[in-house]
Amino acid sequence: MIRSIILVLLFIAILTISASIFSNLIKNNHAEIINPYPPHILIKSSSTPINPSIDYKKESRADLSTSTGISSDQIVKIPDITKLNLPIITPVPKPTSTLPQIKPILPAKQISPTSIVGLVCYFNYNYVDANTGVIEKGTIALSRGSGVIITKNGHILTNRHVIERRSSKQIAIINNQEKEINVYDINYCEVGIVPKETTLPTPDLIRKINPIVRVSVLGYVAKLAYEPNLTNLSAIEAENLDFAILKITGLSEAGPIFGVTSLPASFDYAEMLSNAILEKNDEVITYGFPGDVTEGTKSVWTTIYLTGSVGKYTGFFVGDKFFRETPLVLDTEMEVYAGRSGSPLFWRGFLVGIVRSYDIGNRLNSHAVAMDAIQKIMGSELDNLKH
Repeated sequence: MIRSIILVLLFIAILTISASIFSNLIKNNHAEIINPYPPHILIKSSSTPINPSIDYKKESRADLSTSTGISSDQIVKIPDITKLNLPIITPVPKPTSTLPQIKPILPAKQISPTSIVGLVCYFNYNYVDANTGVIEKGTIALSRGSGVIITKNGHILTNRHVIERRSSKQIAIINNQEKEINVYDINYCEVGIVPKETTLPTPDLIRKINPIVRVSVLGYVAKLAYEPNLTNLSAIEAENLDFAILKITGLSEAGPIFGVTSLPASFDYAEMLSNAILEKNDEVITYGFPGDVTEGTKSVWTTIYLTGSVGKYTGFFVGDKFFRETPLVLDTEMEVYAGRSGSPLFWRGFLVGIVRSYDIGNRLNSHAVAMDAIQKIMGSELDNLKH
């Protein structure tokens, strides 16, 4: 009997103490509200009491620092656990870690075969006739290369060394006689484009047999439209900024004979891309007009063939002055030959550079002028070409 009385008194005492504690909690406006829900539930509230008919919102803690809104699937029903005014519970801020950069995936573009051109360039020259002392003048074809059309208006991007022979001495055959001539300026380039119905060989086909596409006529004429100003560049930057721009201005003499009778209203062109996030070993491809597949010596300047080359990107170099923070040269592991100077370098169908050179003794170590550098030196002038 005594034991029963003691137990009842103890139970009453416990109830009294609990009531007292709960009463103190009610009186304290800054009482801590314990979240009875799992850690991924965050209770938010204003100074109004919780209403069981209102949906309160939850957020994943991983999103707390970046979330800009809450979707409908983030709504959770909070039971009416008390009639107390709830303070806003603010989570303890945690240091955020920098997430790795995610490479944007650009949809691959279709390369237009007729944006790729072959060039045969003619230069002005003079010489002094040894017999008469008269200064003779003329025009002679001295270089051949490749290029790519970059605007609908027919602007062609190529290497500067394809069109530059200023103030140089050359030995040439003039009237069946060997003459030392002074070459002083470019006059024009004849431009050859593959037939409209041409399908470019795929990378797999290039690796297997590398077919060639013959250009039947050099139907257009292009004039020099732009050379970069090298004044603010270091010597090494000037050497490697090897590009120039031509513009198709008319038809060649042979054009109408072979069916090229007018300039198109709009030329097919390649889409340029600077600031490309290339990764080491990304596949790159080029198409151009190498001299090793020209048939016969008599047609060396007038018959050109397009071939492809596929390889991989291996890195880039910046300059030491103007291009200190800009890719200037893209390195590739891709076989190139003479005549490919100015060939477009494509990544995912975008034009990211133009082939410039290869290492002596190893044609696989090849180099291209980066579109980043071309964009930086030209600035708005490059955009103006499109209009």
